Amino acid sequence: MNATSTLSPDRPGSPGLQSITAGWWIPVVGGVIAIVFGFLVLSFNYTTLWAVTIAAGIGFVLTGLADLATAFDSKGSTRLLALVLGVLGVGAGIIAFVWPAATFAVIATLVAWLLLLRGIIGIVGAFESKSAGVDLWWFPLLLALLEIAVAIWAVRYPGRSVVLLVLWIGIAAISRGITLMLAGFTVRAVGKALPRG
Repeated sequence: MNATSTLSPDRPGSPGLQSITAGWWIPVVGGVIAIVFGFLVLSFNYTTLWAVTIAAGIGFVLTGLADLATAFDSKGSTRLLALVLGVLGVGAGIIAFVWPAATFAVIATLVAWLLLLRGIIGIVGAFESKSAGVDLWWFPLLLALLEIAVAIWAVRYPGRSVVLLVLWIGIAAISRGITLMLAGFTVRAVGKALPRG
């Protein structure tokens, strides 16, 4: 047995695969942060555009950073998709901070398009999980469909009220947090199932 075969991430029980699954906690922590942020957003009474813009910017940056962390722990198309989502999320957050006087319609449209993109990518990820044999592949699929439904609704009624915008931000953060936590615990389960050696 040579050194390259023992480091192959494709070989069960190899150090390469064990090191990949050792990072299971990264998406879990990102998911917890996103869920807590989502509930905080939903629990506050926002009365100014400034507060909503800051909340949107924080939400975009946090979910973008969580996506970037996921990208570094993923492979193939999942890595590319998570990287794209991460860059878009952080970019949207920076835009929200730079132009805080943007109208509710602009912020709502940004949220709607981000939700639509997340939903589409979530559907792809759910079916990739299904083909990989993940038992709970259908849960991210349901969350992705919910994100698409909210995105379509948001595009049709932009700028209705602060409450609707806060609802969209909160739902996006919570659904993304749940998805990240499921991914992290799935990776943990795979790591525990690996033979130690």
